[in-house]
Amino acid sequence: PQRPSRYWIPWILAHCGARIEEICALYREDIQYAADIDTWFILIQENQPDKQIKNSYSNRGIPIHSALVKLGFID
Repeated sequence: PQRPSRYWIPWILAHCGARIEEICALYREDIQYAADIDTWFILIQENQPDKQIKNSYSNRGIPIHSALVKLGFID
């Protein structure tokens, strides 16, 4: 797709429970793999100058649903 965000954002929102602002602000490095538990995560954190989280409790890791992995999100 020309604009992958238009495809992925609705899928991510439907499967992870994060706020749209959090998902739209993601960087590639916010997607990480935890080998010890064999799971991909979306990290919601203020790790870039243009990113803000609602409060300190919003700093978290969200497991990526297996349906998103099967659809090719990690690729």
